[in-house]
Amino acid sequence: MARNHRPPSPKNSFEERLRQREASNKRRAKLVAALRLKSEGADEAGVEEPPRHLRDGDAFLQSLNEMPFYRVGESVHRELSDGYVELMRAAIRTMNTGNSEVLLWWPAHQPCLSALASLLALAETAAVARQSG
Repeated sequence: MARNHRPPSPKNSFEERLRQREASNKRRAKLVAALRLKSEGADEAGVEEPPRHLRDGDAFLQSLNEMPFYRVGESVHRELSDGYVELMRAAIRTMNTGNSEVLLWWPAHQPCLSALASLLALAETAAVARQSG
């Protein structure tokens, strides 16, 4: 007799699995029908997406070029690398259009996404300050 042999669970039979699958398919069909009705209702009601806030990519990059960047403990002014500039351009394009974009670098480059978010925030703040000032 096998040492680790356990009797099958009462809710683990083939018939029980078929019943669970059928119930899952019914729930999925109800959800699809509800989503279809919702989307058709939105189309018929003429609901449009609100307009996107368009950002001026050139103004963003210009304001970042005028901003001094330093490494901690150094006094030498640094500029953004070409990789980050290209990443900023792509991020601004995707924010303006809502589309997704894939970027590939050669040689390999692993940008810091939190740095990108910080740069976008700095650029937007500086660009707005330039326009209003």
